[in-house]
Amino acid sequence: MPRTPALAGLRSRVADWRWHRSVDTYLVSYPKSGRTWLRLMLGELLRVDHGVDTDDPTDLYGITAPRSDLPTLAVRHEGRPHRSRREEIRSDKRRFRSKDVILLVRDPRDVVVSSYFQASRRDARFTGTLEEFIAAPVGGFDTILRFYGTWAAARSVPRRFLLVRYEDLHRDTRGELARVVDFLGLRASPEGLDHAVAAGDFDRMRELESSGAIAAKRMRPGDASDAESYKMRRGEVGGAADYLDAEQFAQLTERVRRELPPMFGYPVALDGTTRPGTDPDGGS
Repeated sequence: MPRTPALAGLRSRVADWRWHRSVDTYLVSYPKSGRTWLRLMLGELLRVDHGVDTDDPTDLYGITAPRSDLPTLAVRHEGRPHRSRREEIRSDKRRFRSKDVILLVRDPRDVVVSSYFQASRRDARFTGTLEEFIAAPVGGFDTILRFYGTWAAARSVPRRFLLVRYEDLHRDTRGELARVVDFLGLRASPEGLDHAVAAGDFDRMRELESSGAIAAKRMRPGDASDAESYKMRRGEVGGAADYLDAEQFAQLTERVRRELPPMFGYPVALDGTTRPGTDPDGGS
């Protein structure tokens, strides 16, 4: 039978359905929210406390899928939100009704700045200014806020839901990692947690990227001589303030304050503390 586009599409949907059925827990985030950091720490903990053997500790699906004693973890941005317009962001989360979801979030002001450098220095798909990127209809600030809003509205859809904030990972890396591990139902020794946190040290991860020690292509700088082209670019809380003037920063802050649901605890101050009266644990 000749291979037609319709047949190829059907086969792709069937393969995706089978793959989805195999997943127990999804780690979901908008790009540039610290996902590589969290997945590397989880992979290193699995290496120490559960005896996995891998040359890419960020490949959580490849690590967990063959093991019946581990929950199968999948890492997704849920489509390509950074390549989407606001109205194209999926609001229907029924796909996750029988799944556990860990939603990793980061202050949208930092996300949009980091996304700009990803698009302009790593992917070479954007040639304008930061100000133009923020206002861009595809992958700009509107898109980021919409992505967060859809998950706030649908947080009760998954079987279980855990909100993890990048800022809290900075503030208490070991404690937040332990919270994620507990949600996953994994065993974690003090030594395993300590090893994972040390493995996730920013300078160490930057060196891994620079040296190519991790096989995954995503762990490569766009240009080794350009510090802004690294995936491990700065690893800071509040770094957006260094790239925006006071008026731009204030405008984005007001939009976050006005448009984001309180469950996320944003905007944060430059020291990472949350705005008053919010619920950063995301309880419903």
